[in-house]
Amino acid sequence: PRIAMWGYHEFVDNAWKGGAYNHNPATQGTWSTRVANAPQVYREYMPMYNQHSKLLEVWWNFSLADLLNPYVLEFRATACDKLLDYINYIIKSTVDWQVATTLVLMARLQCPEVRAHNKIMAE
Repeated sequence: PRIAMWGYHEFVDNAWKGGAYNHNPATQGTWSTRVANAPQVYREYMPMYNQHSKLLEVWWNFSLADLLNPYVLEFRATACDKLLDYINYIIKSTVDWQVATTLVLMARLQCPEVRAHNKIMAE
């Protein structure tokens, strides 16, 4: 399954807790207002089955049946003002798999060459 999650890039590029390089308060309003409006703008752009009300939290989680608990982390725009307390969810969980995900690529992704695979399959 694909999990659509908003990120800082949904409302500005290269965000950090106090702003962004290309954010201009004189023409775009305050940074805090822009961040506060971001979840509504994202929902209008990308309708979601789960209208999660806490999109501005540093992280959130949900369950996929009894199989998987993904923990979706977002650090750039919201930053980390507080200690992440997701350990309590992990300890109490009864699912087989618990996966922490983030919007930031943490390792090089190596994928097979799709065109070469398609050519082999066509032959």
